[in-house]
Amino acid sequence: MLPNNKNLAEAFLFFEENKIHFIFSIATNSFDNHFSPNIEDLKTFEEQLDIVIDNYRKLIEGNNKIYAAKIINDLKRIHYGAVNKNGCVASKEGYFIDIDGNIFSCSYHSSSKDLSIGNIYTGIDYEKIIKNSYYAKPVDNYPACKVCWMKYLCSGSYFAIKWLENKNTDDPSEYLCKTYNIYWRAIIKLYIQLYPVIISGNNINFCDRKN
Repeated sequence: MLPNNKNLAEAFLFFEENKIHFIFSIATNSFDNHFSPNIEDLKTFEEQLDIVIDNYRKLIEGNNKIYAAKIINDLKRIHYGAVNKNGCVASKEGYFIDIDGNIFSCSYHSSSKDLSIGNIYTGIDYEKIIKNSYYAKPVDNYPACKVCWMKYLCSGSYFAIKWLENKNTDDPSEYLCKTYNIYWRAIIKLYIQLYPVIISGNNINFCDRKN
């Protein structure tokens, strides 16, 4: 999702009306600078997201199947109190290799050879991973995140994005913090509005687990 997209609501409705399963995420900085988010654009994002959320309220109240799985899954996270204390599993559950054999902690880092942590011929440089914190730590290990109300929702965010914005992996991304703050407040608002529907046990989107 681009923060300056003034047709965000229409885009969501297109997929829902055509019954197409889709995945969405928030656009972030690119390594080649073809996209650099502007925090001032988040006003547009917030306005559009308000419309998106109201549309989903109507769709869900009408017992329509929702094709944006993230919307339903995030509502369930709120309902069941599901938390995530780690931003990602990079360097923990997998590595990424480019066509030249260079190894990276995160696929996002593969755009910069300087961020390589080794190659298939010499192996992985674990000292470089530790020294530069090329891995996601538990969110409570980040000083700026400890007192944040949504820390177990955003999980401290992706370390690769933080490096790209701050050239370190500990300081949070101002852009993502503000964006997630808008997004999660909207989801919580939607959850409160839909609470009677969710606990009724009669909605097609919330029948997989006992409420």
